Amino acid sequence: APRARRFLRTFALCIAGAALALVGVSIYSNHYGAFGERGQFHTYNDRQAKSEHLTELPRDELADAWVIGSSNTMPFQPASVERLFGERTFNLGSYWGRVEDLWCWTNFLTRDLGAHPKLVILGIEPWTFGADDTGPPFYRRYRRRLLTAPLLVQHLDRYDRTLLRVSSVFDTLSIQSVKTLAQTTLKYRGERVKQRSLVDSIFEPDGTSSKLNVPEGGDFLPAHVHEFYAEFQAASADERQALEARRTALMDERRIRVGDVLAYLPSGRLDEVSIALFRRTIALCQDEGIEVNVVLLPVHPHFYDYLVRDTAHAAHLEQLRALLAELSAEFPVLTTTFDASHIDRFGGDPTGFHDNFHMTPANADRVLARLARAREAGR
Repeated sequence: APRARRFLRTFALCIAGAALALVGVSIYSNHYGAFGERGQFHTYNDRQAKSEHLTELPRDELADAWVIGSSNTMPFQPASVERLFGERTFNLGSYWGRVEDLWCWTNFLTRDLGAHPKLVILGIEPWTFGADDTGPPFYRRYRRRLLTAPLLVQHLDRYDRTLLRVSSVFDTLSIQSVKTLAQTTLKYRGERVKQRSLVDSIFEPDGTSSKLNVPEGGDFLPAHVHEFYAEFQAASADERQALEARRTALMDERRIRVGDVLAYLPSGRLDEVSIALFRRTIALCQDEGIEVNVVLLPVHPHFYDYLVRDTAHAAHLEQLRALLAELSAEFPVLTTTFDASHIDRFGGDPTGFHDNFHMTPANADRVLARLARAREAGR
């Protein structure tokens, strides 16, 4: 028995020592950006960079209109918004952005930055309202890049500085963190760097991404797929009926993986907590006197077909349309909504996508033009 106790005690000490060593190495690596300004960063924190950039601008240089949403809103060009809506604009699109990003950015603009927005354009999609629990301990619902953007995270209801720091420490022991540590160590060879400012990154001074500003679409699908959808879009109702067999055959080629389709909304449902937070975001805009326009964002039509066939995407879109109608009746500042969920609705070009989700600026301009037209019609 004494030998067994000594063994267990030694074993426990070894485990504790290994855990402490892993925590120390992970804090040094700082791959998620939770422990200071320098590290071996796994990704660029666009939320942090944009919020810090905006705090450095003189008050009279701040925009009057703001685009907020996931990275799928990044192709919305501020110059196009200014031309169509008459307001100086900044793009606050965030990678993997969801409803909590809409809430945090709106609070940041109105309560911290001292901006006086005249207009916010919110880009939403089913993903915006997805229930996700892949975040760190105690903050499972949130993306790590939001949690490590101090100017934004403070606006979350469950924000607690001490708890967030404890969460970050425990997160270093997760399997995901260990894998990321290995990847970043190989990439940086142990060297730590300071995260680049917005103007030194892939982002433009107006908040858009230089990668997504490329005019040409990507080659993620063969040319014949794009050609089919261009033909399908131009066809009459009767002609489309005749093209259904070809569309089915294209889908049977399975150019898009099942996992990618299911990952579009991992929980398979729209989260009621997220819907409630969206309502609060619109209510905040109502209190601040900010006009709100909402766009229901598109995906590539081939990806759309898989979503409709393999998931409850059609039902989710109907749920969002009903939600927007309800909120428009409740909040006068929500003046305009435009459903761009399929290219048919805005005359989009099937070749005008960089991937399954991200439009080219040309397609984004088409969406903005329809939104502006709907806004004028409602006045």
